[in-house]
Formats: sequence, structure tokens, C-alpha cells
Amino acid sequence: MDLAFGFSVSSSVASQLQSKNLAVCNADQFTTVFAASRRHRSKDNKWLRNKQLVQLCYLSDASSDYTLSTQENSRSSGRFGDMVREFRALERDLKTVENEHSAIEFFVRLQNLSSSDCFNAVASSRALFLLSKFAQSNPSVYRSEAVQEYIQKSALVYTLCDIVESAWEELNDKCLASILRSLSILKVSEMDRFFVHWCRTAEAMMLQFGCRALVSCLNSFVELKFRPRQGFMEHWVEAFQMEVFQARAENLASILSAYANLRLIPSVRFLEAWYSGFAIESNRFHKKELVLAWNSFSSMNIIPRQAFFDALFSDLAVHRDTFSPCDLEVVLSGFQKLKMKVRPDHLLVWCDAFEASSQQFSGTQLCSIIETMDIVGVYPEDTFLSLWLSCLKDRAPELTSEALSTAMWSYAKLGQKPSQWSESLLKDDVHSGLNIGGQVTTSVKVLPPKRRSMHSVGRFIQTSFFDN
Repeated sequence: MDLAFGFSVSSSVASQLQSKNLAVCNADQFTTVFAASRRHRSKDNKWLRNKQLVQLCYLSDASSDYTLSTQENSRSSGRFGDMVREFRALERDLKTVENEHSAIEFFVRLQNLSSSDCFNAVASSRALFLLSKFAQSNPSVYRSEAVQEYIQKSALVYTLCDIVESAWEELNDKCLASILRSLSILKVSEMDRFFVHWCRTAEAMMLQFGCRALVSCLNSFVELKFRPRQGFMEHWVEAFQMEVFQARAENLASILSAYANLRLIPSVRFLEAWYSGFAIESNRFHKKELVLAWNSFSSMNIIPRQAFFDALFSDLAVHRDTFSPCDLEVVLSGFQKLKMKVRPDHLLVWCDAFEASSQQFSGTQLCSIIETMDIVGVYPEDTFLSLWLSCLKDRAPELTSEALSTAMWSYAKLGQKPSQWSESLLKDDVHSGLNIGGQVTTSVKVLPPKRRSMHSVGRFIQTSFFDN
């Protein structure tokens, strides 16, 4: 994206754009048009689409007579040309920034550039983009104490945002999306007023936002921990309805996740649009997208349609080796959140996937899934329980007594008898707290920092004699 991307041009200079042969237009002509647009701009003018100026700028860059001379142009046009050159130099030099000293030099140049008379809202969006690009490419240098101290003292980010706030009308949809994305990467804080103004500006041109920009906005709000008002989301949903057929599987899953993280209430219009996109992209929904969407649905307490369940468990059956313990835990816990019963065929598919990755489960995850099964009310086959028990024995040393006793309680409620294996499982943890023959002692071996409470001892003893 070039610097001039997003400049708005008044209708008074439309004839200049139309009369020029874009194939031979050079940078001098471009800056002349820009200066004219600045002189004739008013709120009553109708703005042209910015593609013409983007093309002008790109062609001028490749033109053989690209000189940006100021002999035939106004003084402001010359300053604008200097700014264009400096931006391109900054972007080129960004690749050479490798330490704190060169980073601060880069920021000083950017700050000096922002003091130019012709530095406007579009230039600010470009500057924020460069800052975010640096933060992504050199995270260790960007987060260093010296660099962060300079950024805070210079208030560079806030200065650029002030310039944006002074001229929202100069920005188009892509500039707005870029600004929000850049600020989310830079992890700015205490800028709610700016985001409110951003939303008001974006509402007026929301129908111009493409699918990628719509997704980017919601993801940026998540990173910025800013929840947009309902009025903004109504405009967003209207635009999403128009662009949903352009959405890919990862876009659809990401949108649901953003809704869940922002605690937004999905409207009927939104869900209908989402399912329309899902119907088209369902074959491209795989583990990552399916697990993310399922977790989002369950977090929002929304039971998805049967088509989604079919896609989720079909992929789980075919690609079970790709599902990690964390993925399988999310799938199972979703039923607990929604207070749903698990269909027997779905349970079999899940257990087969567990078998494929059972050795990767941690002790905590093993305890979690058996407790979830107890809460949801599913009764897996003995082959699953035997495998689960074998894995738990291997992970027992890493577990707390409370977690282990909770797992034993859930295991017992599933129809098993822990008394047959509890002594060997806890031989390193309990010295004489249980006698399998039925006599209980009060001496308990405590292994700090994993302390066994009397409550957990009681539950442990109770489950040892649990009998269905």
C-alpha cells in the first residue's frame, strides 16, 4: 500500500483526473492534483473513489521522469513530494533496524516527518503502519526498555492519532482498517475516545469495507479490549451480509471467536449470514477452524446447527491424529458448557481420537476429561477407561492430591471400582491413609508443596469403597 492510498479528491478536480492520461502521468502532475484537492476540499463536495490517485502514485513511481521537482508546482506540492520520498526511505531503511540505537533514530525521523505541514490523516495511517510493521519484525528491539521509554516520552503514537482525529474525512475504508490494525499490534491503551470516533466514522462507509477489513476490525477490537456499541455492530452485520460469500473458513471461525471474546450477542441476521458462509466453506473447515468455532459457540451458549456437528465429527473421525489433547478437551468441554448430551456415535469418534493421542495428555487434562464425562453424563466403553487409567498411572506424580481424588470420584461414578487400583496409583503419595482390606489409618504422608487436605482424603476414602 503506497502513501497516497486513501486520499480523497474533491469533485472540483475530477476533470483534472479524467483529462490526464494515467499511463504517462508523473509525480509532478500527481502532487499538483493533490494540492488542488486540498485547496478545494469542503464538506459539501462529493468525493471520488481513491483508486485513481493510487494508480497515479504507482505510475509516477515507475515513470522515467519521476523527479518530484518543485519548479512548476506550488510550495506545498514540493513538501508533499519530499514527504513521499521520506516515507519510501523509511520503509526501505526499516529492514536495517537491528538494535535500540537504530530504532530510536528511525522513530526520530518518523516524528520529524509528522511535523510537516502537509502531513495529514492518511500519512498518519501510513506512519502507524510502519510502526506496527517494525513491532512485528523486531519484537525484542521494540519491547526493549530504551525504545519503550522513547515512545512514551515522545508520545509518537498519540501524536499520530491526534492528526487522524483532526481530519477523519480524509480517510477511506482501507485506511480506517489499517489504523485499527496497527494500533492493535502496538497494543495501545486508554484510547476509548479515539475508538468511539473511529466507529462513528466507519459506520458511514461500512458498506465499502471488504470481507478482510470486516474481519480485521473485529480481531483488532479483541486485541484492544474495546467493545463496540450495538449501533456499530448493526452496520457491521449489514456489511457482513454483503461480503459473507467472500469469507473463507478461517474468516468465519475468527469472526465467531471475536464475537465470543467481545461478549457480543449474535443477532438472527448475523447467524443466518454466518451459516450461509459456512454452507459454502464447510468442506474447507478443518481442525483449527472447527475447534475455534465450536469453542466460540459454546462460550456464547449457542447450540450450533446439525450441519456444524456433522462437519466437526466427520473431520475428527478422518483426521483424528491431528487433534491435540487441548483440541479434544475443548470439544468435550463444549458439551458441558451447553449442558448437552453427547450422541453415542460422536462419543465413539471422540474416544478413538483420544486413543490416537493418549500419550500426549497431561495429568491435569486426564483428570479434566473424566470429570467432564461425569458431569455431562456419558459412559464410555471399558477399553477407553482402561486406557485412561493406564495414562493416569503414568501421570500420577505430577498431580495434586485434590485433582487425583476428584478424578477418582468421577471414575467411580462412571461405574468403576477404584479400590482395585488406588494403592498402586498413590503408593508414592499416601503412606498409610488407606488399607484395601477395609481398615483405615489416620497417618497421611504429606509431600510439600502438594499438600493433601482432609477433604480430599475423605473423598479418596469414600471413592475407594464406592460401589454401584
